[in-house]
Amino acid sequence: MSSTAYLASVFLLTALIGLIWSTVGGSLAGFLCTRLARRNSAAAADAAGPKSNPGAKTTVELLVAAHNEEKVIALTLRSLQTAIERISPDANFEFKITVGLDHCSDKTATVVESFAKTATVSAGILENAGAAGKWYILNKLIKQSSADWVALVDSGSIWEADLLAAALAGMQDGTVMGIAPSYSTSHGGAAEGLNWKLEQFLKQLENSSGGPVSVHGATVLYRRSTLLPALAQLGGTLWLNDDVVIPLTLRMQNPALNIAYMIHPTKPAFVSDCGITAEIGVEYRRRRRMAAGNVQWIRGIFFPGFFTNFAVTLIASRRVARVLWAYWALAIILGSSLALMELLARIDLSLLQRTGIELSLGLCFVGLFIGSNLARRLSMAFLSGLQVPRLWKSMSKESGVSWV
Repeated sequence: MSSTAYLASVFLLTALIGLIWSTVGGSLAGFLCTRLARRNSAAAADAAGPKSNPGAKTTVELLVAAHNEEKVIALTLRSLQTAIERISPDANFEFKITVGLDHCSDKTATVVESFAKTATVSAGILENAGAAGKWYILNKLIKQSSADWVALVDSGSIWEADLLAAALAGMQDGTVMGIAPSYSTSHGGAAEGLNWKLEQFLKQLENSSGGPVSVHGATVLYRRSTLLPALAQLGGTLWLNDDVVIPLTLRMQNPALNIAYMIHPTKPAFVSDCGITAEIGVEYRRRRRMAAGNVQWIRGIFFPGFFTNFAVTLIASRRVARVLWAYWALAIILGSSLALMELLARIDLSLLQRTGIELSLGLCFVGLFIGSNLARRLSMAFLSGLQVPRLWKSMSKESGVSWV
């Protein structure tokens, strides 16, 4: 075997291992670990889980964090209201919507006030006068609430009308501390739809191991009595990825309780977005913030809590491998390029013909980038993902932007 073929094999095998673990590997390992432990989770949760008063109303507060969201906030609020209106008065549930305004400089407040005046449900506003940042406004919203359950909702999220109806059973189950509705983007193509389907399958598998350790931040519901101790443990750090640090901490703190992932029986997901596509620059900053946030929780939660709950650690390791996906993709590119070079070297082609083939493939890639929104977004994610090692070394110097 030539050195070129050997290097191609090494790169491709490395990428294959990384991609398998970042998809089915971690979830399957957590599932098997849970089964081998033979933990009687139902009995343990019954003893340790919160007790509910059968005659009392269950209160639910929908908390919407907003920073300059005048274009999308009304769409989100109307979808929440529709979901609340679907709940029968006999269900013994009480709902409220509160919007947390985090240093908005546009007309978000005016839009929310207009909605509140005509809303069929109780709706209010909480202003954040302190330090700016999504993590800070979420903490303020959660701590001011007195509800049994809180839903953390991103501005721009659109709910299916039956989301709350589907979540009622989970909110009445003492073994459930969180409910994560499925999410799918509204403007992705077939490839992105398949990606979300794969993610739903993996999170369904994780349901059998106590639930996912990362959720989609567009919407997630938490039992407030278990959420508050998790926030206390997370402390005053400006965590950038709330959709990972909260469920991961909850799973580590409460091994007998579950986070339930919900898949819609007839539609792509329970939650989608409003269809507004971010500019490339904004998308890159968002992806970079996510990369920095991933480094943050791996250093601050994953490694320190490695042996706290090994099944949870295995599931979280899938996310760790996923953080490095840019390097798995780079290994595929390098391995494939070397394999192509080796193949062309064995075929009787002139230098001009080889150059023409390589140039044609390069132009195809450029054309894909220009013509596909998914390809552009993946490119932004790829470039930000390559920064993970640098972010690991300089994390203490990062200012941390939590909104973009």
